Amino acid sequence: MTSTDHHPIYQTRLLPKVLCAVLLGLATIGYFNRYPQVLSAGPELLANPNFLDGLSHWSWSRDGVLAFKQADEATRSPTDASVSAVSNTPRSGIALSSDMGDKIISINQSLPPSAPGTLLQLSATLKVENVVKGPLDWEIARIVLVAYDHSGKPRYDRPHVLASLFGTSDWTQHQRVFQVSPDTTSLQVSAQLVHSRGRFLVTGLNLHAVQLNPEFARYRSVLFAAWLALGFWIGWPFVMNRLNTPSNRLVLLATFGILAGVLMPESLKEILGETLWPAAALAPHGDHAEFVQTFNLDFSIPIIDIYKLGHFTMFALLAWAIGASNRFRPISASRFFLMSLFATSSEILQLFIPSRGPQLGDIFIDCIGIVFGLAISALCGLLFYRRGNI
Repeated sequence: MTSTDHHPIYQTRLLPKVLCAVLLGLATIGYFNRYPQVLSAGPELLANPNFLDGLSHWSWSRDGVLAFKQADEATRSPTDASVSAVSNTPRSGIALSSDMGDKIISINQSLPPSAPGTLLQLSATLKVENVVKGPLDWEIARIVLVAYDHSGKPRYDRPHVLASLFGTSDWTQHQRVFQVSPDTTSLQVSAQLVHSRGRFLVTGLNLHAVQLNPEFARYRSVLFAAWLALGFWIGWPFVMNRLNTPSNRLVLLATFGILAGVLMPESLKEILGETLWPAAALAPHGDHAEFVQTFNLDFSIPIIDIYKLGHFTMFALLAWAIGASNRFRPISASRFFLMSLFATSSEILQLFIPSRGPQLGDIFIDCIGIVFGLAISALCGLLFYRRGNI
């Protein structure tokens, strides 16, 4: 950004683009989070899914499993009344509890596979009380749908986790769509408390076939076209005005680098990460292949890995380059807002990319990178000022 940024004509031309970006972002989040992306295509596949008949049709570990009804005094707590606040929550469920954390407490139900390619939606309403994680990341309270192949081997390398919880949290509803792979011979739904202490409560555990909503796909294409048009409207003059100095070209390079990372499919991102940092191959791959894309509006800091560090670094570089293009003068609040809006928009665009998971925590990391880049820019400005170069 140059000194012309403060010219009233520039601000007048920029304001409609900013408003369009904000409105389109809100519309995109609302659409992906509210419009039905899948339609029910089959009956309930689990027997006794809501535990109305206790543990009938389920297998379970010897200790630590208790079927309950909401009115049971033995399992009620002062917050259990909140079950009724969750829509369609059954009044019965199961509780998994452990005082030592030295066992795997679980309930399981096996069922024959659906046809290859079938989409299955698993849902549950869950609550955890004082759950302490085990030594490994997966030793936690969780719900899984595991596929078994012809040799009877569980395929944990494929998407299988509905929810992983620890600590204490009130009743929340979770759902996810999984696809049946060609070599699947059986499926197993399981609620687990794995080498963890605490109590894990489960109600409303359901599994049924679904199909993608064709109307959602059509309107999604319209939204994506709107983002492309907005990008061209904003980007073309930006590109034309950013080729005159090395610092401006660095701004352009950082911008394109961020967009390339945003629009990269998850599988390609992991390959690139392992190529640049081979140690990343030692970490387990994420549980990807999402068929229902939503923007996670819960503010929680994601696990910091090489990919999050890449986010931080690219936005720090962008902020520093913008400071350099302005000869390291102080950055105005409006410019920080524009960079934050770009970070937010780039996160929203991940809704259109298979297996990407946009969330507020990622925007927070991007903004921390912006602040860091601006701090380095201010330090450079101070050094240049002292040397009399500004």
